[in-house]
Amino acid sequence: MERSGADLDFKENWAVALRLSVPVFDGGAIRSEISSERKELEKIREEERMLKLGIVRDVKDAYIHIENARERIGVSVAALKTAKETLRIELLKYETGAGTSTDVIDAQTALLRAETDYYQALFDKNIAMASLRKAIGDESDPAKEVVK
Repeated sequence: MERSGADLDFKENWAVALRLSVPVFDGGAIRSEISSERKELEKIREEERMLKLGIVRDVKDAYIHIENARERIGVSVAALKTAKETLRIELLKYETGAGTSTDVIDAQTALLRAETDYYQALFDKNIAMASLRKAIGDESDPAKEVVK
């Protein structure tokens, strides 16, 4: 008995496939993206440097303003003492008839100006202290502290 297909020689055929994908056209896009990211990094570093310089400048400015206000407070305290004494003398002169009411008013005006200068110097010092706190990132409550 013969079988059908028995005379055929079967040959085994094997096939192996290897697929290699090389992004030929994507290379430029990747380089471009890397370049873009490097530029962005440089920009961020420059912004950081500028921010640090700004903080240093703000701290130095605050110290200068604090020192300036302290000097003005000292000067205004002396001017206040002088103005009070001048007013006292002008009032005595007026009471004895040796001075005029204009002299008394002028002395009162000088005293008021000296007081205003003193309180302005205190205010400026407090503002400078607040600026310093802001520059160094101090989040303490300045209302709890009295700066004189």
